[in-house]
Amino acid sequence: GSQALQVEVGRRHSFLEQDAPATLEQDAPATTNPLRFQVRENVIAVMKKTAFPWSILQHLVFPQNCVLCGKIAVNRDFSQVCEACLDSLKPLPDPVCMICGKPLPGGHYSPADTCADCRLDPPDFDMARAWGAYQGGLRSLLREFKYGGLKPLSGPLSELLETTFTLHFNQAFDWIAPVPLHRKRLRERGYDQALLLGRGLSKKTGIPILGGVMRNKETQPQYGLSSNERKLNTTGAFSVEREFSLEECSILVLDDVFTTGSTVSSLCKCLRKKFPVRFIGVLTVARAIRHGPGN
Repeated sequence: GSQALQVEVGRRHSFLEQDAPATLEQDAPATTNPLRFQVRENVIAVMKKTAFPWSILQHLVFPQNCVLCGKIAVNRDFSQVCEACLDSLKPLPDPVCMICGKPLPGGHYSPADTCADCRLDPPDFDMARAWGAYQGGLRSLLREFKYGGLKPLSGPLSELLETTFTLHFNQAFDWIAPVPLHRKRLRERGYDQALLLGRGLSKKTGIPILGGVMRNKETQPQYGLSSNERKLNTTGAFSVEREFSLEECSILVLDDVFTTGSTVSSLCKCLRKKFPVRFIGVLTVARAIRHGPGN
C-alpha cells in the first residue's frame, strides 16, 4: 500500500517545493526514524478501517507528544499536535488584498482594495488566500510536517485549508492542483506535502486532484531575489502532461506556504496556456508576511 503509493506518486507527479526562504532548509528539524513511523502508520491504517474505537488504544500504544507544547497529544487524526494548541493558532486578520490576500495596513478598506504590488504587477492567478501568517506555532507545525516526517499533521492542516476555502471561495472548482515537488526533492523527502494537503482537501470537498502536473526545473530559493530574478528563476519550471475536453475550467492551486508568489504565478501561467481556464484560485496554509516593496 504505502510503497505502491510512493511509486505511483513518483511516476505520475514529479513535484518541486514552492519557494521558501533559505532559512527554512537551514533550521529544518532532524528527520524522524522512517522505519518507526512506517510501522506506526501501517498499524494506524488498519485501525481506521475497523469499527472498533481504536483511538483510545492508539494513544495508549503509540503515545506521542504535541510538537508545540510537549504534552500528550490526543486527537482524532492521530497527529502530533493537541487540540489546545490548534485552537491557539490565529488566522490572518482583515483587511487583506482582494487579489493576493496580503494583509493591508490598518484602517478602513472596501472589498475592492488591492495592494500596491498587485496594482503594479498583477499576478497570473485571480485570488489567493492563506489561513494564517507563517510565524509562531503555525510555522513550527509546517516545518515539522514538511521536514520532520510527521505526515499525520496533514489532517489538522487540511482542516485549516477547508476553513479558509469555505470562507473565501464561493465559486465551484473543477480541479485541485497541488504545487509539485521536483523528483529529486521527492526522493529525498519521501512524500509530497502539497499533495498530501491536496488529497485531504479533495476528500472534504469532493474536488478531484489534477494529475500530470510536472516540475521540470529545480530552482534556487526565491527569498532575497529581486522581482525580475524571481520571474527568471521560475520561468519554464512547470509543464502539464494531461489533456481534457472541458470548454472552461476553474482550478485551485494549493501549497503549504505562499512566500513570494512567483512560483504559484509560474504554475498558473502554465495552466492558463494548457487549458481554457476561467478562474484560478490559490490556497495555502500560511503566508510569509514581509513589509515593503516586493512583498
